[in-house]
Amino acid sequence: MLHCHALNAIFAAHRDSGTVFDASFSETWHDLCAKTPIRPEIFGMTNGLEERHPGVADGSDQLYVAMNAMHLQGILIGKYNNPASSAARNSALIFAEFPDQYAKLIEKMVHADWYTACFAKTYANSSMWGNYADHHRGVCLKFSTGTTAGKPSLELNSIVGRRSSKSDPEGAPIFAYTSHQLHKVTYKGTYPAIDFFRSLGHLRGIALGWWYSDGNGNTSSCARDVFESETAWREKYWADFLEGQTTKLEDWEYEEEYRLVLSGSMTDYSQDESRALKYRFSDLKGIIFGIKTPEEDKLAIIRVIQAKCAKENRKEFEFYQTYYAKSTGKIDASPLSLIKF
Repeated sequence: MLHCHALNAIFAAHRDSGTVFDASFSETWHDLCAKTPIRPEIFGMTNGLEERHPGVADGSDQLYVAMNAMHLQGILIGKYNNPASSAARNSALIFAEFPDQYAKLIEKMVHADWYTACFAKTYANSSMWGNYADHHRGVCLKFSTGTTAGKPSLELNSIVGRRSSKSDPEGAPIFAYTSHQLHKVTYKGTYPAIDFFRSLGHLRGIALGWWYSDGNGNTSSCARDVFESETAWREKYWADFLEGQTTKLEDWEYEEEYRLVLSGSMTDYSQDESRALKYRFSDLKGIIFGIKTPEEDKLAIIRVIQAKCAKENRKEFEFYQTYYAKSTGKIDASPLSLIKF
């Protein structure tokens, strides 16, 4: 309901500036808003839906899904029936797509963007080879890991700071090998819930206070956790952040996944080069060829590994060839121990 009235004002401003055309439906929209009073009790009714109807599981979610389905149908019908002109696209963004875009943007106030590299505990699952290794034509990398804070870890050449100068105030990145934990993924029936108003960890100072105050000195109860015990709140905030990064639905449990996560407010990982972190060649213990890995690819890989071993004076490197094990119904691997450098 609030969306209707807010967008009526937004549309008027954009129409005056010429960024959207004054379509005939604008009058209809204005009339709809005029007939749709903002009733705060509607929000209370929605919040109490499940309490009043305990026999209806996830009643609020079902109501949202039904309303969202109607909304999406309206968007599709509108785009199907109207030419895809620039003005029409602008109008569609303001009137139809704004709520979804707004929700995506405010999500960034909860947590910074994060990126992950995925590892698996085992190479023996055929679905993994089919999904992630080009239908068994790829290879699997076998790493040796260290231990950091009781968890397996891998050292990567990561950004640890910046070297600024007068000509380059932002500074060139400084790289050093640092340990990154490999977090075991937890598989659950549902994703962990996030309390938005108690998770605004990406905001500071005035911006954070704005969300918790009405301008008249009244402060939301959600602010109590933040301001009364910030240390405890921060610990829970990062724990919830990690839980969200390392939780997947039970359908994915066969992957036995571990995740190495990059995130942080001090380092910008939005550029590809900032995330292309090198591992130590000494930590690459071996390579496992897929059942359908082409012979020319195997030979090319062996030559590359031979050159790297010679450069680092390394004598041992493991190669394996996978095959279907009839007795177990899984993928197994034979060591190619005759390949030596």
